[in-house]
Amino acid sequence: MKRLLIITIIAIMASISAMAQDDLNIGKAFGGKYHDDANATESIIQNNDYLLNKGITLIRTLKIINKKSEADYIEPLVLADGAKAIEKTVSFKKGKLYYGLYKLKSVKKNINRYTIYVNNEPVGGNNINLIYIEGKADMNAINTFINSK
Repeated sequence: MKRLLIITIIAIMASISAMAQDDLNIGKAFGGKYHDDANATESIIQNNDYLLNKGITLIRTLKIINKKSEADYIEPLVLADGAKAIEKTVSFKKGKLYYGLYKLKSVKKNINRYTIYVNNEPVGGNNINLIYIEGKADMNAINTFINSK
């Protein structure tokens, strides 16, 4: 199942050009900035049957390992978008944004947008994760989905 998911991600990445997060500050972190960076992985999943059953039509992820300094670039982008969030759950550790789940203003009728950010460097880790999600799922469904992984 995991291999199928990875193959699906790669196929979709090749076919998608513009994303709805382009109007957000986090859009600057997606779509090429980390293209040639061996420490970064960017994925796009769209219209996957498993996700559609969860009310999710699009997920875009960026994972960066062993480059703690990139949090200095990404965190302000997340916080700027988060300042306009409809709902949010955030946690700061050692003066840095450790976790943020933001429900953003919709730009398409009946489509919710979310940003999730995790920087585990303040707790001794070396990963930065940025996730953008679109779909009909509400905040509770997104929380359930995240916590099931």
